[in-house]
Amino acid sequence: MFQDPQAFLALPFEARDSELRHVIEETLSHHGVTSQFIDVVDDPVVAASIQDRIRRTDFVIADVSGANPNVMFEVGLAFGMGKPILLLSNVGLSELPFNLAAQQVAKYRSENLSSVRRYVDLWLRDVMTEREARESPSRA
Repeated sequence: MFQDPQAFLALPFEARDSELRHVIEETLSHHGVTSQFIDVVDDPVVAASIQDRIRRTDFVIADVSGANPNVMFEVGLAFGMGKPILLLSNVGLSELPFNLAAQQVAKYRSENLSSVRRYVDLWLRDVMTEREARESPSRA
């Protein structure tokens, strides 16, 4: 039996009560995925556990709009750990750091988050298929 998949949400702290977070978490939940988000930033124990939380999740969804330093740090950790990452942005590629602009970034409009739901659905389908293929015993 497989453990329920988990996703780390790399979002600016200000997004803790945002509609974007709600849409992402609702879509993940629909697929049986639990989300992890750092809600407390002034606790040194929680801050120190960011790396551990990312390591324990299966993949990362990040909103890189505005290139928030905390989000960029979390994205860098996830890339370094080889985690599948869905990058979202409501700004153009020219406004992102050059190393992120070279990645596939799903653009959304803040006033219409239905595209975020579609991006997460499609991306998650592919990531979950790959995860299941890795975890399934090979057929001889």
